[in-house]
Amino acid sequence: MEQVKHLFSSVKGIVFVLSIDKVQLCHAIRGFYGNDRINAEEYLRRFIDFEYSIPSLSTEKFCEYLYDYYSFDDIFEMQERKKHHEFHGDKELLLKISTILLNGATLRQQEKIYGFTRLIISSFKENQYIFPQLLFVLIYMKMMKPELYNKIRTNNISIQELGDEFENLIPNIQLDTYIINISYIEARLLHFYNNQQDFHMQQTLVEKNEQRIQVTLIKTKLKTERFGLAESLTHIASEFQTRDTKLSYLLDRIDLLSSTGLFKTRIKS
Repeated sequence: MEQVKHLFSSVKGIVFVLSIDKVQLCHAIRGFYGNDRINAEEYLRRFIDFEYSIPSLSTEKFCEYLYDYYSFDDIFEMQERKKHHEFHGDKELLLKISTILLNGATLRQQEKIYGFTRLIISSFKENQYIFPQLLFVLIYMKMMKPELYNKIRTNNISIQELGDEFENLIPNIQLDTYIINISYIEARLLHFYNNQQDFHMQQTLVEKNEQRIQVTLIKTKLKTERFGLAESLTHIASEFQTRDTKLSYLLDRIDLLSSTGLFKTRIKS
């Protein structure tokens, strides 16, 4: 910046536009001169005549940009996938959960998570279930909460602890616009994780109370009268194609441990 100022300050018709992170640049200035008491902002005024702040990009808009940048539609809009109604909402489901989870993450973190998600999704065959919301949650855990992910991977977390950890990931969990969707993702996570346990370690996730109403003993913050955790677990347990799916179906893909030929959770044509 000093060289630019010295060489071109007297040349007419030249304007320099500097795109900077002012806070980090101020830290760099203090580090360069070895003095934390330097007024770095005053120092920058030697070079910058006019200063503008660029508005922050919303998480929703950036997720939409990353979705297009990584060409997710090349997978989700395949003609073979479009034949099956089970897959029709995959795009919207992925965008919704990513917007929720990535709120607060840096742009670099969001880009890395989206890029890795695209890599993993490309390993699925055209007629296989992707479970985009749950897949994205697990990838988020792997990259942002590796200790939690490793506990899940090694079956070193209880069903209740897993539910609690999942709910702690979700900001503004009281918002009813999210609750139905989030409750269903949590239910699928718990159901698939339970399937992964040895038979004698599996739990009964839903049972009927004295009033013959389906209830779950899993405590949850997701309070809703419309479609709660117990209802979601019951519905998932009734899905013929996927009710026996283990969480390793997704985990093995995320960890690049299995080829596509080993996975059987798919639509039968």
